[in-house]
Amino acid sequence: MKRSGGNAVVSKEDPSTIHIVGGAEAAQSPESDPAVPAKKTRKGCLLLLLLLLLVFLALLFSGLVEEKLVPSLSERMTGYRVSFERSGINPLCLNRLTVQLKDEGEYSPPLLAIESLQIHWTLPLPSSGMRPLQEIVADHITVNLQDHAFPSAETRDHDSEKSSSFSLPPFVLPRKVRFENLSLHLDRAGAHTRLQGLRGTFELESLEELTAVLGGDHLQAAWFPDGEEEPTSFPEGFMEARMHWSERKLTGEVSLDLPGFLNVQSQLRLALDPVPTLTLTVEDCAAEGPLPGEFLAPFLPLPVSFTSLRAAPLSLEAKLVEGMPAFEELSFDLVCTDLTVGLEEEAWYRGDVTLSTLMEPGEGQLARWTLQLNRQQKLEGTLQAGAGLIQVHAGGEDWPREALLALLPASYKDYDSFLPVEALKNFSCHLQADSSGMHLDGKLNAATTAPFSLTAHFQGEYEWAGTGNFSATLKADKASLGAQADLDPLTGFSVRSEWKDWPLSDLIAFIPADVDGSVLDGLLTGQVVLTKEIGKNSAVKGRLHITDFSHDSFLPGGPLAELSAEATAFFSEDFSLLHSLQGSIEGAEVFSLSLTGGQGDLKQGPIKAALQAEVDLLEVGTVLDKPELWGSARCEASFSTTGWRELLLDPCVLTVESLGYGDYSLPYGEELILQSPARLSLSDFSVSAGPVEATLGETTRLHSDELLLHSAGLAAEGKISFSSDFSPLVAKQWLDDGDGNFSVQVEDFLLNEEGLQGTVSFSLPSASLTFPQSLAQLTGLSAEGHLALAPSLSGEASFSLEEGRAAGITVQAAPARLIFQEGIATIETLRLGLLGGRLDLSLQWEPQASHMPLTLRSTLDHIDLGVFTEEFKPSSLVLTGIVRGEVSCVLTPTRLREFNLMLESTENFSMNRDMVEQLLLNQYMDDVTGGRQMGRMIQSVLGKKAQTAFDCARLTLGLEEERIAGVALLESKSLNLTVDIKADPPALLEALRVRQEQSGGQ
Repeated sequence: MKRSGGNAVVSKEDPSTIHIVGGAEAAQSPESDPAVPAKKTRKGCLLLLLLLLLVFLALLFSGLVEEKLVPSLSERMTGYRVSFERSGINPLCLNRLTVQLKDEGEYSPPLLAIESLQIHWTLPLPSSGMRPLQEIVADHITVNLQDHAFPSAETRDHDSEKSSSFSLPPFVLPRKVRFENLSLHLDRAGAHTRLQGLRGTFELESLEELTAVLGGDHLQAAWFPDGEEEPTSFPEGFMEARMHWSERKLTGEVSLDLPGFLNVQSQLRLALDPVPTLTLTVEDCAAEGPLPGEFLAPFLPLPVSFTSLRAAPLSLEAKLVEGMPAFEELSFDLVCTDLTVGLEEEAWYRGDVTLSTLMEPGEGQLARWTLQLNRQQKLEGTLQAGAGLIQVHAGGEDWPREALLALLPASYKDYDSFLPVEALKNFSCHLQADSSGMHLDGKLNAATTAPFSLTAHFQGEYEWAGTGNFSATLKADKASLGAQADLDPLTGFSVRSEWKDWPLSDLIAFIPADVDGSVLDGLLTGQVVLTKEIGKNSAVKGRLHITDFSHDSFLPGGPLAELSAEATAFFSEDFSLLHSLQGSIEGAEVFSLSLTGGQGDLKQGPIKAALQAEVDLLEVGTVLDKPELWGSARCEASFSTTGWRELLLDPCVLTVESLGYGDYSLPYGEELILQSPARLSLSDFSVSAGPVEATLGETTRLHSDELLLHSAGLAAEGKISFSSDFSPLVAKQWLDDGDGNFSVQVEDFLLNEEGLQGTVSFSLPSASLTFPQSLAQLTGLSAEGHLALAPSLSGEASFSLEEGRAAGITVQAAPARLIFQEGIATIETLRLGLLGGRLDLSLQWEPQASHMPLTLRSTLDHIDLGVFTEEFKPSSLVLTGIVRGEVSCVLTPTRLREFNLMLESTENFSMNRDMVEQLLLNQYMDDVTGGRQMGRMIQSVLGKKAQTAFDCARLTLGLEEERIAGVALLESKSLNLTVDIKADPPALLEALRVRQEQSGGQ
């Protein structure tokens, strides 16, 4: 018989006969005989099944099924590698069955391992309705669940492209599945959990009806916490869970008892038709001891621990309407004692929590709830769910400051003093959610320790699709702070805040220091933007402006036009690390400051950055109402902080390139350099520095153990030591030359509103000093003394001088005492040996007065003019005689303010004849005619002696319009002579300088 491309059909009349239809030729055509017996069709099917069974058994006995066919099909269709050992036919026994991810290594634990698996099956007739798999029994099962134990979506999609669709038909489902000795192993977040002793039974009448029982009489659980080798074990316990699914309804009961750990008694009903309805009853749910929190820690974003937790009784009945639950009944009580959220040393919350919810009959779908925390923090509200909408309202009132501070995480406790809130008067929040998303709206009102109250309003929207935006406004009188946040769980979020017209006097309330805000003025405006993208560094950018900044004490000259600051910082994704920082602060044209290169650990510290600053002291003087201040300075420092309550600058170098006050300044070209670590404490708003090292040039040094600037003023701990030679004075041209040094030590230094306080000791040993323009030279000068600065300058000093020379005149000085009393320095008597006689000098110096005037008064006795002529060697002048008199003057560093001199000689006074003749000619030449007659008259009066004697000589000088003026009177029986004298002090000083140089050369 010839056949071509047909279909096989079992004859209805004779099942043993198979017909081929649709071919080009056929021996018989079933279409030609519609009365083929059904018996023949059934026999044909049976023969075909027997044939397929024989083929399968042949493959089974050959070992190809377990060795080749099953592993290949499994890897291709599921992505898992399956291996087993087979024995028996019915029941079919599979021993040492393992299921493993195909890409896992040979020694990785399998996802599923079954020591013994028995499959009871039968070969049913097609019309019997029986399923081939009657019962599956498994024993000693191990399930390993790991984060990486499942193929990724990308791998599954890639494998599914290679494989055809595959699904199990219902008739191959087993009627019953039983298992004993099931062990679950779970690896997550580094913690390994183990549960042993489970058993279970599943009875599957069909896909629409099944019954399951899961439990164990001797459950054993343990886990290995991260980094620990020894397991933590639970007490042996009991569990039984029953579930029945039929007619699209699920009912279940759970009973769990792990002594000292967890106890649960609950019932569950779930119906899917006509709308999903859930009924849940929890008679008991209690957890005790530290084990539950430790077990949950790897699965939570923050670790949690508690002493006990009871979440029962609970009664819930809800329907799913328009994608949202609608509550028909709800009552719930939760009590948690000694709850700690976060690490013990950095807890975000620590205390008790009580939550109760009750839906009263007759109030529709409205449930009232109360949340009570442990420190007088109480929230009350309502929950309403129905018609596709959930609404939650929360409110609280009269929270004292202690209740608010108790909510601060432990790591922020040190900053509680920055919170000026005295009490939370009231708080309310309304949350509304539907199938598209949720909307939040709330407000609060708080009393503060500052002279203003705070009110805030916040609102936001979030779509379940994954985006949201929130806003908040904080107001204090006329000032406001606004914030806008955008959220996208797939990309991250950004927060933008804006300050507007915040008075600085109000912001002082946020600084935990004793600062008088009433003396501070100015308005703060600016913005800060926080951006956090998933998988990328987080960024914070800000810009702040302060206008009309002023302070009554520190800025008496008037406000700064503008004070501005801006910064950009990049953090790690979790904000634990600072990667970089760029920032600057500018105060009009007064100063500028920049921070660069910041980095560090925000939790443990330190945070480090480089600081640079420049100050224009001329502008500072204008602001401080000190117009005579001028100069410039710059600062370079390494900035660091730990905890943000103390800022450290170490090393810190301050370089003053020029510094002056009026006519006083640093020597030209000399830099004043100060080096010291500095610390700014936000606890009391103080600055401390020390040890302080200051240098001016190569020989001038200042050292202080510690300087402290706080609200009481500037103080020094320990001594302030200063030493220098005379090179700065030489550089300032206050001295022409100096050989020696001087040193000063200050103890108990304090500068406050009362002025300078402390004690000063000094010493000045000097070999020689040469004053400007060589007016004088001192040899062997030494001084030392001790002074008290407050309440007024007092103390005394002793000094001595071996020799002084001025204009060729030599002076010897006896030791003397300089006394400071009530801010004035005096020398009562200084006796100098001068020109064969003596000069008794008294001195008064007022260093704290304007221009520091120096007053000198002296009396001269038995001054020998012959010795003066010999030592001074005046040009064309020879004098003899003994002189007595008085001199007084007042000097400042820049000019001669007062001058009075009176000298008189009545003993052997004479002047050389040539000088007398010259004086007479100058006096009478304009009045007398005829030079020859005049000459004869002078000769007759003076005679021919070289010296002309006078009975009395008197010289009187004073200061008139900053010129020295006066008269000299020479009297004798034969001649009276008057000479007018006028001279400029600079000219006299120049003449003395020239004479000093001449005498030095001789």
